[in-house]
Amino acid sequence: MRILVGSDLSGVSDEAVRQGAALIRAKADELGLCHVLPAPQLRTLFPQEHERDLAALLELQPRFAAALRAQVERLFGDKSLPLSVFVEHGSDYSELIRRAEQWQADLLVVGSHGRAGLSRFFSPSVAERVVRHATCPVLVARERASGVVLVATDLSDPSLPAIEAGAREATRRERALVVMHATEALSWRTEPVMALLGVNPVTETPDIADERATLARQIIEGALDRFGAKGEIRIVDGDPATEILKLVETLPAELLVVGTRGRGSVSRVMLGSVAAHLVQSAPCSVLAVRLASG
Repeated sequence: MRILVGSDLSGVSDEAVRQGAALIRAKADELGLCHVLPAPQLRTLFPQEHERDLAALLELQPRFAAALRAQVERLFGDKSLPLSVFVEHGSDYSELIRRAEQWQADLLVVGSHGRAGLSRFFSPSVAERVVRHATCPVLVARERASGVVLVATDLSDPSLPAIEAGAREATRRERALVVMHATEALSWRTEPVMALLGVNPVTETPDIADERATLARQIIEGALDRFGAKGEIRIVDGDPATEILKLVETLPAELLVVGTRGRGSVSRVMLGSVAAHLVQSAPCSVLAVRLASG
């Protein structure tokens, strides 16, 4: 397994390195650290200055590579880790994704402090872009007190691998597993709009709501059985993003696992609005898992 961690050498990236290194289990596993320097400004009128800036960046690369190795030594002491370091220059999220693809990473780890404006490299928007466009699973690492592993599923095919990944993480972390689904009843979504139009809202009978909840529970139970996992199932009604974040706080959860939908080669991977909101707003680490191509 190859795990690539994006590092800006800050305390936020320390947590990303810790969580990435924690996944190193076998001798064949590899840890990679990647730092992205800003691209030199293009000076069309003074190309010689652009070349000078580029040369200066190239001279900095060995120093940043040494700093990445020093970060690992500071965090883990003499612990021997199979380590590769990469120093790129350009757009932060696109260079991380490019390096992950070239290195054939199985997982890309980025840190996020959850607040905009503190760090260009690890702002929530950068984490969202990485999750949106990366071709491998992405772990958005945040420091958090211990809790359960929470899997949020919409019961679509792309979300089911998230249950498998969540079960694997719960076992590795020795934590309880909770799988939740927000049913988002039709009446909840249509009442405000239909009221504005002066139309009687569509209401859902309790029997229909119970049938939907029962079916959702059966699908999740089937997925857990398929992966040989045990977990608590929560079926809730309401806005998915709101209900998921509420459960993250009340359980509490130390890791939230979500599935992302693939759209083939048309636009690489499209991130749903719910998943995008969770990546930016969840107070815990978020593991975004996608359906394997093909």
